[in-house]
Amino acid sequence: MVSSEEWRFQKHAGIATLLAFVAGYADVVSLVRYQAFSSILTGNVIYLGRVSVTPQADDKHTGWFYVAVCLTFMIGSFMQRLCELAWPNRGGSIAAVPLVGLMMISEVLYLITDWQYHEQVLRWTVVFVSPLFGVVSAACSTGRMGTHTTMVTGHILNVTQIVARRLYGEKITQDTWKKFTMSIMVIGGTVGGACIGSLALMSTKSHILLFPMPIVIYILLWLHDHLARPRSLIKKVQKRWRENSDNVSVSDSHDDSSVAAASDDESESHDQNCIEQLMHQRFEIEQEYQVAQDREMMLQIQLSELHHDRTEKQEQLREREIERQAEAEPKLRKAREEIELLNKESEVLKAKKESYQEKLEEYNARIKEADSFEKGDHLQNITWSDGFGPN
Repeated sequence: MVSSEEWRFQKHAGIATLLAFVAGYADVVSLVRYQAFSSILTGNVIYLGRVSVTPQADDKHTGWFYVAVCLTFMIGSFMQRLCELAWPNRGGSIAAVPLVGLMMISEVLYLITDWQYHEQVLRWTVVFVSPLFGVVSAACSTGRMGTHTTMVTGHILNVTQIVARRLYGEKITQDTWKKFTMSIMVIGGTVGGACIGSLALMSTKSHILLFPMPIVIYILLWLHDHLARPRSLIKKVQKRWRENSDNVSVSDSHDDSSVAAASDDESESHDQNCIEQLMHQRFEIEQEYQVAQDREMMLQIQLSELHHDRTEKQEQLREREIERQAEAEPKLRKAREEIELLNKESEVLKAKKESYQEKLEEYNARIKEADSFEKGDHLQNITWSDGFGPN
């Protein structure tokens, strides 16, 4: 017999793939019908930003339309959480009941009305579609499945991180391989649903393509919620088989078997409660571990981005330094040449200055000699003029 853990993972993977398939299919049809996404808030927020800043003539909606889609998605998620707190492990299927009815009403209106009303009036029926996918997103991400089925960004990151760890030589645990398998199946389911939705749009009008979706989503949510009791259907069948076996036994042992069955039922109920408590604790621990892993993954991504930014900045600084050196080199060369020319001119001027200085000293000496010679002649003339010289 297949182990309870393995059987539970198989159910998780199968239902996650189907929910991803439904989300991909519904988003393609919603994009054509409403020019909006029914299960992806990121796309609607991007539409909101674009039509709010740069509205185009061919836009079908204003920003308030996308605000309404996001708010109704949040309402669906809020309803799932309230129901989960009131009815543990049954929140998704219970919260989906009124929303399935609203979506069915909107789809019936699409079927019975003329196409002229679709773009003018019935375009707002998307607010009856997005809450149901809000329930799906909240139930899958916070429930026992512990994964997103309406988006693939996290799953792509998970796949790339595990592949990188494996190529690096790190040993991968069985739980990590299960997450890898789950991510691959969710990505494949989303792509497959989008492809089927595109093919359906090529052959059929969009106003009938979402009609079966409410029932399909409710069935999948019901199956998702019943994953809280592993192999509960098998236990019920085994219990019914034991009761039938007791009924065909002899009447003398009927009372004893009934007492034993009642005792077994009480023991099984007690064991089941213990199992549920332990599984709930394990789920909480797995959720905390998943949150820690996601946080570590985001920190590693941020660290890698920072390292990449630092490398780019260093490369830019290096390139700027090379450019500055290349630009400054001609100026430096010219400045050196000018300095050398000035030094040569300075040496020439010094040599001229020394030559002029020598000439000046020579001239000064000659002037002194001339002055002394003139003074001697003058004294001689004076003596002769006074009678001291010859007559």
